Amino acid sequence: MVCDMMFIVLYYVVAIKGEALYLGDNDTLFSNRRNVCHPKRFLRYDWCLPENYDKQVEPFRNLTELNRTLPWNYNFRFEIREVMEVNGKKRTVTLSMYFTTSWEEPRLMLNEESTAWNDSRLGPKDHISISPKHINDFWYPHLEIYGLEGIKRYDVLGEMSGLSIGRNKPVDYSIRLIITITCKMQFVSYPFDINVCEFQVGSYYGANETIKCTSRYTYYENRQRNMPFHIELKELVSDSRTVLWDSGLYNVCGFEMIFERKWAQLVMQAYVPAFMIVVVSWVSFFIKPEMVPARMALLVTLILCLITMCNGAQQKAPNSSNVNALDLYMIVCLFFVFVPLTEYAFVLMHQRNFRKNFKAYGQYTLAGEPAFETAPFYRIVAAIEDIGDRRFESLNTQKTFRSTKNPKSEIENAA
Repeated sequence: MVCDMMFIVLYYVVAIKGEALYLGDNDTLFSNRRNVCHPKRFLRYDWCLPENYDKQVEPFRNLTELNRTLPWNYNFRFEIREVMEVNGKKRTVTLSMYFTTSWEEPRLMLNEESTAWNDSRLGPKDHISISPKHINDFWYPHLEIYGLEGIKRYDVLGEMSGLSIGRNKPVDYSIRLIITITCKMQFVSYPFDINVCEFQVGSYYGANETIKCTSRYTYYENRQRNMPFHIELKELVSDSRTVLWDSGLYNVCGFEMIFERKWAQLVMQAYVPAFMIVVVSWVSFFIKPEMVPARMALLVTLILCLITMCNGAQQKAPNSSNVNALDLYMIVCLFFVFVPLTEYAFVLMHQRNFRKNFKAYGQYTLAGEPAFETAPFYRIVAAIEDIGDRRFESLNTQKTFRSTKNPKSEIENAA
């Protein structure tokens, strides 16, 4: 009697209420799979999957039954909220975007009589938004983002994602992501560099004979934070729409990003100060060679300032395999400051030689004999300088003698 009652209750739950028994992936009996089609409750749902639906099988496997041909199409939509970071040292670009993938699932069974298709509260017209957790019940494409360095999902109370089904049986899956990709950047012309980075996504294993793709992007410039680049997005060029691997040729979709560096700030911080240091170093030519401490202190200080500025510019600059434009400019400026210091060293050396040789040949030179024809050039210069000094001393002596003869001048000087 008890067994009969239990059988009746079980039959009521299964047959009358229409709940199907399903042996799931975890071999759990009585697992309730509500998205599986059942004749008695089909009209109660907007969509369902056939009982023989296998999510491990691609929808394009049975093309004869579907009356379709390859290649199968994937549609991508990229809504770029902002470019979060451009890391020149690591050669990476970080993007914040809504990544939407759409594909057709002809095995879906839809309730065309449902009023949900025209209800704007449930999504756009001819679309129904469902829980993103249902993505695990569908077959979904396996994708590859080329040059992927890292990926992060947004979570608030749950994962920021959405899933919708269209009346023509497309499945749209959208998710908010932070994606970091590598980029082939060149900084030879830094800080006047312009780099182009490509964001490419495609099927992981479906070659171009099997899978093709289309895409479109939206870039919200008004949400972009201030960055040291002018950012421009464009469609991929034709050569970048395919990728060749050993396993075949693959179709890819995406967009390219053009980063043009804002150089005005670097010019004011590095180029202008370095030029001014070079100009100040030229002032040393107007300082007498006899003023050794003043001239040496000026040139050495300028060289140290320029070296410090050069080191600071190199720390901020991105890594480059070759000498970039800023490094080359700093080296040239350092050369122009080093040249006056080297020139002053030669001046001091020649002055010392002038004094030594003048002591040895000075009497012979002042005699006016034709020794200048065979003597070194510095003897002539030393003799001319000595004659000028003596002439200057004689003028001072005469002026002093005249002032002592004039008493009026003495009174005026005393006053």
